[in-house]
Amino acid sequence: MFTLAAAFVPVIWGDDKDGGDDSAKPSAHASPSPSSSSTPSVVMKRFQNYGSSWCLGYNATDGVYVTGCNTSPNQKWIWNNGAGIPTPMRQVATMKCLTSGQGKLTLQPCDEDNLEQRWYVTFPAGGGTPLLKSAYNDRCITQDGRSVVMSVCAFDNEAQTWHIIEPR
Repeated sequence: MFTLAAAFVPVIWGDDKDGGDDSAKPSAHASPSPSSSSTPSVVMKRFQNYGSSWCLGYNATDGVYVTGCNTSPNQKWIWNNGAGIPTPMRQVATMKCLTSGQGKLTLQPCDEDNLEQRWYVTFPAGGGTPLLKSAYNDRCITQDGRSVVMSVCAFDNEAQTWHIIEPR
């Protein structure tokens, strides 16, 4: 069983040293395809939408949303990057977990027994840019303007594909 307390201890809190800004465009490189022998590790990343180049974030006014990528802890997420393992996505600024609920994404206190807080990073066959899929309802995080919603997963929908990038 995956426990949140044990999983989040080894995270090192710090930004990249190069200070670059990658908010203009997504990386030209495809996201790596997980290997079959992938060992889970807890990491801190940002999720940048492939279609818009905006990053997944949260604030008290807008809730869970997308906006231009920046250095804010509102856009940093702690998660377990092991292939095929449903994992919580903990937002760094609040230390709350992304929760799928009934089609609306929210942040809630983390609960290791709550399936609504478990996410898969699902890669297309042959690699490429992944989807962020709910273990609760098998729907994917989808950009809808500045909002994000849950909808039926489709790898050909750029609003559902997300680059997993280093935080700045």
